[in-house]
Amino acid sequence: MKKEVQQHPWFLDKEGNLPSGFNKQGHFNPVEYDPQVPYVVKGRTYSLKTNPTKLLEDPFDLDNLRFINPERVQRALTNIEELAQKTEKELVCMLGTGGTISMTMQDWKLRPGLHPEDLLKFAGGGLDDRFGIVSFELVTQIDSSQMEIDYIADVVIAMSWFYENLSNKAKTRFCGFFVTHGTDTLTQSSTYANVMLGANYPFSVGFVAAQKTVRDKFSDVGVNFTFGLNMLSELRRSRRQAVFATAGGTSGGAYIPAASIKVSDTDVNAFDSPGKEKLMDVSNFVSKGIDNAFIETNESTKTVDDIFQPVILRGHVPISTMFAKIGLNPVVLYEHVKSIKDLAIILVTYGGFTFSPKQVDAIVRAARENNAVLFAANPFPTGSTEHLYAEALYLKEQGITPIHCLEHAAYAKVKWAQAVWGNDIHKIKMFLMGNNFMGEQPYIWEPPLEVIEELSKPNGFKIRKIGQPMDSLVKV
Repeated sequence: MKKEVQQHPWFLDKEGNLPSGFNKQGHFNPVEYDPQVPYVVKGRTYSLKTNPTKLLEDPFDLDNLRFINPERVQRALTNIEELAQKTEKELVCMLGTGGTISMTMQDWKLRPGLHPEDLLKFAGGGLDDRFGIVSFELVTQIDSSQMEIDYIADVVIAMSWFYENLSNKAKTRFCGFFVTHGTDTLTQSSTYANVMLGANYPFSVGFVAAQKTVRDKFSDVGVNFTFGLNMLSELRRSRRQAVFATAGGTSGGAYIPAASIKVSDTDVNAFDSPGKEKLMDVSNFVSKGIDNAFIETNESTKTVDDIFQPVILRGHVPISTMFAKIGLNPVVLYEHVKSIKDLAIILVTYGGFTFSPKQVDAIVRAARENNAVLFAANPFPTGSTEHLYAEALYLKEQGITPIHCLEHAAYAKVKWAQAVWGNDIHKIKMFLMGNNFMGEQPYIWEPPLEVIEELSKPNGFKIRKIGQPMDSLVKV
């Protein structure tokens, strides 16, 4: 007699264990979630030759979802296929994570609660006449301060499976995915989504946020929502794909996540992209349209061997940040860094790319004892790392690697690099210095001499200036 396979509720792990943050009824409390609690993966896994001991989750297997009910994703796919048959509308799949844009008053406190369909209705403007929209969301919508890499991993898995199973008929009118999100971690979350998706994603993803709620008399929800959908539409019409973040009302636009930062907690124009132009500017979109410079450069580097193979990331990032400050005790600083067991540490310098030599000595000594790699970044997004001050050169003399990208982009790249190459410090350094994976480097940028010399070595580590490193492109 054939033994029946026990079917667990979707939120339990493979062995039927209750995951961190969940109760027996399947309700999820993000405050109680701990990414370090063991979890037995339900879906398929694979490993890369470059890091054979690391099991990576198959991004095209819904069984690997932990915070999104797979039945909701399957239902959304069914619904969009029906729309593709019945209408001529452009098609969009919306994912709700929460944030101010979806907040309502609950128990006299603003909490995320609006579903994507509610936001579509609020935005109005005939959007539902132009777009056929399906949706699903995290099991519990959250304030973006509660965001974890693990939740973004679920978003990437859901998008990857959804698109891979979309019919060709539906794909011809599919604009992409639209993710509602809070402003506080908007650029971080969209950057992690970007790095997980890789450089060869076949669809566009727009993250949309707002500074005000639907309850406010003057709100940017409708403008940002409408612009985000139109941006997806324009990308489809121009046959381009991009991961972008949308905010800023009528003076905002679509930003490259890895090159952007939040600059205000009150102004509607809350984001800036210091080293890059916006992908599209709301205030002059009629005359300028989409800035395809980075998109076209990235696409021009692809080969026939490049495939869509996301790398799913979970857990904490093995990196810490130290800021240059007056008055830090080198002895205490040494003890602090010694207690950090991370793979990498970023030193954020003063504007002249300088750092107190006494403090540097303490940090370097502790980092070497821990076998941690040290990077240094200028606090200004377009700041130089090529200053000739003695203290600036001292950083390089101590073996500290200068990087040009924003801090959150460096975090995402280190997390991705460790998954692909393990703790191979040399390869991680080459990847951070010599690659413009997500458009994180400023426009005026070339790989440093150290990377160029590495590329010329017969047995040197090969890294592509733009695009996804081939080591991760193993189709599963």
